[in-house]
Amino acid sequence: MRWIFLTGKDWSTRALLRAELREDGVHVDALEDSIEVGLVVEAAGLLPSLIVADLSSSDDPEAETYELATLAWAVPIWIIAGSTMTLPKNLMGGEFEKILFKPLDAGELVKQINQRLDKV
Repeated sequence: MRWIFLTGKDWSTRALLRAELREDGVHVDALEDSIEVGLVVEAAGLLPSLIVADLSSSDDPEAETYELATLAWAVPIWIIAGSTMTLPKNLMGGEFEKILFKPLDAGELVKQINQRLDKV
């Protein structure tokens, strides 16, 4: 199943990406932060095919990267960072498949996500 978690506090970005991905047949769970990701994974007992986490507007990007790193052994994780934000120290540990920087073209990101899901 083509299923991803999309996280980030910026609801307008989440909504746009979710709408475009759903049109392509991707099931998207849009969550506010990585803490919610952990709760959903624990409750469902299932992992998505990909997690895309937008940390550019996070209240605590370092805590979120630590939370995501606990899942990185089992699921590919893409991080979206702001071009001017100070990156969390633990972001460079190699646990994450891809680190992207804003501004991003939403259509190009959707294309990249679909290409990655086609490999699963």
